[in-house]
Amino acid sequence: MAFSLNAKHHAKASIWVGGDCFMVNGQRQPYVRNSRHEAKRVSSILSTACDFLVEVKGVVAPVNARSLTVREQPVDVHVVNRAALVRWLRGRPPKLEVEAVERIFDMARRSSTWSRSASGCRLGKG
Repeated sequence: MAFSLNAKHHAKASIWVGGDCFMVNGQRQPYVRNSRHEAKRVSSILSTACDFLVEVKGVVAPVNARSLTVREQPVDVHVVNRAALVRWLRGRPPKLEVEAVERIFDMARRSSTWSRSASGCRLGKG
C-alpha cells in the first residue's frame, strides 16, 4: 500500500471529521473527496508506470490545528494529525516486497511519470 499525503495548514482551527464530512471551524471542506480522487489518480499513474497494481490510500494531515476530533474515519481516506503522522505510517503493516517498493519509488521520483499530454496520455515510462 502506498499513500498520497495531503497536508492542510489550519493554524489554531477546530477540525471535526465524521466519515466524508471534514469541517474546519464549522465550514465543510472537500478534503476527503479530493484526497480520494487524488489517491485513485496516483494509483492509476503509478500502476501504469510500474506495470503492476499500486494501491494508494489518501491521507489528510491537518497541521497546527487547535483541535482535531475524528468521530469516524472516512472509509478509504485516513485523517491523522501531522504530529502523529510518522508514528501512524510506521504502524502500518508492510504489504509490499522490497523490489516493489524500489520500483514504485523509482517511478514516482521521475517527472516523466507525472507528465501528461493535452489528450491525457502519459508521455512515457521514464
